[in-house]
Formats: sequence, structure tokens, C-alpha cells
Amino acid sequence: MLLRTLGTFELLAPGEDGRPVRLMGPQKPLAMLAYIALAPGGRVSRDHLADLLWQNLAPERARRTLRQTLFALRQKVGDVLVADGEYLTLAAPIAVDRLHFDEACEQGRLEEAWRTYGGHFIADFASSGSAPFEHWCDRQRTRLRAAWFGVGEALVQAKLAGAPRDAAEMAARLRDDDPSRADLRLLHIKALVLAGDRLAARAEAQQFEQLAQREHWRLGDEFRRLREELIVDRALPVSDGRPWRRPELVGREIAFASLLTEWGATVGGRPGSVVVVRGSPGIGKTMLLDEFSARARGENGQVLVARARRVNTDTPYALMAELVDRLVELPGSLGVSPASADILVGLSPALSAVFRSATPRAHAADELLRLRTQALLELLVAVTDERALLLCIDDLHWADEASRQVLAKLGDLVNARPLMIVLATRRTREWVAPENARYVDLPPLSLEQVALLVTGVAHAD
Repeated sequence: MLLRTLGTFELLAPGEDGRPVRLMGPQKPLAMLAYIALAPGGRVSRDHLADLLWQNLAPERARRTLRQTLFALRQKVGDVLVADGEYLTLAAPIAVDRLHFDEACEQGRLEEAWRTYGGHFIADFASSGSAPFEHWCDRQRTRLRAAWFGVGEALVQAKLAGAPRDAAEMAARLRDDDPSRADLRLLHIKALVLAGDRLAARAEAQQFEQLAQREHWRLGDEFRRLREELIVDRALPVSDGRPWRRPELVGREIAFASLLTEWGATVGGRPGSVVVVRGSPGIGKTMLLDEFSARARGENGQVLVARARRVNTDTPYALMAELVDRLVELPGSLGVSPASADILVGLSPALSAVFRSATPRAHAADELLRLRTQALLELLVAVTDERALLLCIDDLHWADEASRQVLAKLGDLVNARPLMIVLATRRTREWVAPENARYVDLPPLSLEQVALLVTGVAHAD
């Protein structure tokens, strides 16, 4: 016989045709058998069973009900239990999937453990008087679920390189079982990226960002790297398993060189600057920013790359909240005043874990814009007191209006701090740029440049 407790609760026996036949489902006789089968030595006292399953009855009545249950069990499945005075003992060992799972985990047979775990331990049983048994099930369920998560995460990590599609399927099951775990969502996105499923990876990343905003999670560096460098624009695996890599910059050499020159001057101690890169969709703004920010990381400064999201266009201060979440991770950010900390936590409640004594307050819309602008300015001052900062913001045309108004007021600060801001936007949405901003307009590529670009794509490794 096979006692299944993971995902379903039933006792099976081989049928005449070899296929398993269900002898018993989730009821008290099976609960009693399961408890004895999983007890040390397969032996449990009658008093303990009575307290476990008939807590609502007087002791004598509970023991009488236990005898009746034992009789019903024997009628159904035969003499699986032996009465030994005050104890009930298994007549012979019973195969139990939970024991199989535990053994596979202990011996490192992870694939076998993963297949054995059909679901949570005895998740569909409840009965009057059986609260102690249900509490025991809860404890077992918690332990087994944690072990299963450990098995699953280890398998996903092991399969990422050689079998990313299998890893993605496993990661999806883990994520579905506990949607509140950000690390599992990130693992699923990573597996999708490595499997070459770009559309699914983008969709998962977008859902993750929306959930993070709703639950006030702080997005970590690994997610940002996947989102910015893998999912959106960087090297992505294709169906044959080889990565697609972006070719070299073509036709943007002058703009690239000018950005590097300005950043070098900023790192060298000169006042910063604001550069607005403009161009039509697909003209190469993102590629220019990515290549520039990657090169700038080699200098003696700090680099922060952000991107406005179309989904957040109508959400006031959405872009600013992301910037603030990123900035507080940089050295010096804790140097803001308590008043600014209050404003920053009001903007992004997740920052309460950083500014623990902060107390957000309500403000009128106009006053809120002024206060949040002031708080961002103070945060940038604190960060740039440590080292020069390069702030790159892509897709500014999707930014919410409130965040755009805040960014427009950064001109004076840039002129006095080691801060360089590079903004990329389409021409379709005009806005008031920071004072003294320099514009870099990206024209269409020439026929010769297009030919070079196509050749670069064709020969990229």
C-alpha cells in the first residue's frame, strides 16, 4: 500500500490490472493511520491518539470512538495495525510519500525529491475534535514546504546553464506557491532570460515592478541588471542557445565622445552638466546611454541608470520614487536632514527601513512638489559629497508630469556639484528642461552607417 500525504491525502493499493486503487480518502481513520505510520517506530499510545483526534470528547467516550475507528479501519484495509495493550503499532511498514521525500532530501537526490513532492502535506483535512492533529499537520507542512523550496531553488540554479527552460518551469512553480517572495520572482525572470523567452521575461519583470511598487519592496541590483541590461537591451539568448550581442556604436561617435569628455571633467572636479539626448523612436538613444554609462563606470565616480516606464506615466512621482530608492543605496545618502527623510519616506514608504524615525505627513499638492524637490536636491548633495555622480534617465517621454517638474529644477544644483545628468527623450513631448541644459540631437543614420550597423549585427558573436 501507498499512503499519499503530499498534495493529496489517500491510501492506495495495487488493483488487479496493476493500476492503483483508492482505498480511503481524507477522514479520521486515515488520519490515525498516517500519524502512526509517521511516528517513531510506527507506535502510538491510545491516550495520545484520543487526545489528538477526539479532543472535544470526554476521555472515556474518546477511547470508545477510537476503538470504533480502529474497527472501521480494519474493515476497510485489513489488519494494518496491531493492538499492543495501550499502544497501536503498524503491522508492517507502509510506503509513505513523505518518508520518501525526506530520504531523497537527506541523500541529495534532488530530482527525485522534486518529483515526489506533489503538494503540501495533508492540506485538505479538518474535523471536529482534531485540532491537535491539524496543528501537527501545520508544523509538518511548514517544515516540508521549506525543504521543498530549498530543493527547488537548488535545482533551478543547477539548471540555469544547461537546461534553462526546465529551470524556468520549476521557478514558475516556486513563484506560484509563494507569490510574496521577491527572490523567487527574480529567479523566474532570470531563468526566462536565459531560456531566451524575452517576451515572458519582460512581462514577468513588469508584473514584478508593479507588485514591488504596491508592496513597497525595494528592487535590488540584480533585478535592475536583468531589467536594464538583459531583458530590455543587452545580450539575450536566442533559440540556438547563443547570445545575441549588440554591435558597436555606429554614427554616434561624436555624441559618445562629448559625453565622455563632460563626465571626465565632472569627475575631475569641474561643475556638472545636464545633457538632453533627443531623437525619434529606435534612433539609438538607449544604446548611446547604455554604452556611455558602461564606460563611465570605469571612472572614479558613481553611476545610476534609471528608465521611465510607460505604465507609470499617470502615476505622480513614480520616476522620482525610483530615483530616490536607488539613491539611498549610495554612500552619503543617510546624511539628509530629518525633515527631508520624512518627505522621502512619504514618497517611497519602503524607505522607512532606512530612515526608521521618519514620520511622513500630508501636504497640499503645490507644497508637496516644493518639498519633494527640496528633499531630492538635499539627497543629491549628500551623495555627491562622497563622489561625483552620473545620473542617466532613459525614456523620459514616459515620465509622469510631477517627476518631470522636479527634474526641471535640478539645473542650479548641477552647476554647483560634481553631478552630471543625461536625459534621453523623444521629441514628441516637450517639457521645461533644467537651466543650462545642452541638447544632443541624434539624426537618422546615413546609408553607409546603416550598412555598417547591419554588418555588425550579422557578425556579432
